[in-house]
Amino acid sequence: MKLDEWLRWYEWIVEYLNLDRDKDREAATLLSRLICNKRIVSVENLKWELRKFRYVIIFGAGPSLKQDISLAKPILSRDGACVVACDGAAKALLEQGVRPFLVVTDLDGDADTLLSCSSRGVIMAVHAHGDNMDKLSLIVPKLNGPLIGSSQVEPTACLVNFGGFTDGDRAVLLCEHLGCKCIILGGMDFGNEVGEYSKPFRVEGGLLSRKLKKLEIGRRILEWLAQTSGAELIDATSGSEGIRGFKRLSWSELEKRLS
Repeated sequence: MKLDEWLRWYEWIVEYLNLDRDKDREAATLLSRLICNKRIVSVENLKWELRKFRYVIIFGAGPSLKQDISLAKPILSRDGACVVACDGAAKALLEQGVRPFLVVTDLDGDADTLLSCSSRGVIMAVHAHGDNMDKLSLIVPKLNGPLIGSSQVEPTACLVNFGGFTDGDRAVLLCEHLGCKCIILGGMDFGNEVGEYSKPFRVEGGLLSRKLKKLEIGRRILEWLAQTSGAELIDATSGSEGIRGFKRLSWSELEKRLS
């Protein structure tokens, strides 16, 4: 997604969710300052690394996550498979013995897991927004592995902006922007439930309503991407009702196809 296209999406999201632009910019400035002297992975280097893989499997933290990881095991261990975790999905992957190549996170997930991934050399794509400045200040200084920083406003010297609002759709947009030709989704239900790995607490009431709105935004962004992308986009999420423009395949169908 080009920056001007994303900023149009962003203006709509600001109005829809009543976001504070100034806080988003403040968070971007904070993250930029925190990472500028760290091991930042350049866009070109990340693009080069991703070229080594035949396909990318992006796991969201939806209700289907654990089942999808189990079903996907036969293809996760193959040469050419790149595993990307969206925030809390990293914890579920590590629990099942799968080390992601990249974690896309706004730091809502389990902090110990995120720090563990960083210490193992997993690339951390850390996102800044107005509601996570406390976590940025607490966690980012402890990340000692390779990372890339992103914002949802105009990018600064040390941050990028490939578009995307939730960790899930942002991970897809990042991989698509970097030239991935086949992108497979798992654990991205985009339904009316919040997965156990999405938040470290029970989500209900106003928080649930806002979370479901964010998921709907993520779905809309992916449906827009499907109209414009040249990549093969596949939704293998067990509990998914489908994402317009994404091909629906089961994990067993994918195993045969990718053999």
